[in-house]
Amino acid sequence: MTGVMALFAEALHTLSDIFISGFLLVATLWSRKKADEVHMFGYGRAQNVAALVAATLFISFTSLKLYEEAIPRLFASDEASYQNLDLALGVIIVSMFIAAIPLIRLFTQKKKGAAAKAQFMELINDELGLIAALIGTFFIIGGTYIADPIASQIIRR
Repeated sequence: MTGVMALFAEALHTLSDIFISGFLLVATLWSRKKADEVHMFGYGRAQNVAALVAATLFISFTSLKLYEEAIPRLFASDEASYQNLDLALGVIIVSMFIAAIPLIRLFTQKKKGAAAKAQFMELINDELGLIAALIGTFFIIGGTYIADPIASQIIRR
């Protein structure tokens, strides 16, 4: 609806986070199964396999798709068509506030385990990606269209 590649990159990033979280949740539940004749030590390593699969498949697919879209725009950024930029700004700003809620909660917690620290770092990563999308969109509004593919590449890192 907007033509903003950075917004597309952030959507892919969020989508990959959802798939990875769901995939790892299923693996966590699977890994709790008790030992049987085939798996004498249980299914605990299912989490390791799931993490490897999630890292290679989901992240690689979304990154590849984004590079496929963004790299041609680096060389032909003036040909890009943008519309509804106020909508793009609104979506990014609302997303920043929504992502900040659990970030603030985790920051104010006194007791932090490994999972909470990992979630905290992921939320910081999400906020930084949204900031890159916001800055890229401001540059688009100002007429510097090459900022869009650059911001989208920053988001995927």
